[in-house]
Amino acid sequence: MARVVAGAGRSAAALHEAAHSLARQELVGDLMKVWVNDKGGGKSEHPPIDIGTLSGQQLADLAVIIFAGVHGERELVPKHALTEQIIALDYQQARQVQKYGEFSDEKMEELKQIAREFVLAHEKKIRAVAKELNLRGRLRGEQVNKIAARAQ
Repeated sequence: MARVVAGAGRSAAALHEAAHSLARQELVGDLMKVWVNDKGGGKSEHPPIDIGTLSGQQLADLAVIIFAGVHGERELVPKHALTEQIIALDYQQARQVQKYGEFSDEKMEELKQIAREFVLAHEKKIRAVAKELNLRGRLRGEQVNKIAARAQ
């Protein structure tokens, strides 16, 4: 997602961003690039989104992408380093999606579960992307696809 993941450590940030990125590539396919830095920050770049013009399904996909980062870190990082600040940023974005999609709290819980299942089902791919992201510092969307394909 287009924001900074501060203070989580580079490896944790790489897993967080790899999960967002892989979910984005699988669901939307428009990731341009993703990067992490030595301070544990991370960011991804994709075409601008006008959230008000998205369909219900596109908004649901966006929520899954947002929640994938949280679960990437929670499920794949031992004693995850996810801070309340990072959770707040992802949940702030998710609340916007919920508002525009007019999704119930139950629907959002369902989307969180879908994101968790996505992360667990794609763990090998996410770890492979995170490893390369951590080593290189940045990846293009096509590189994310290639790394994930090799990790199958």
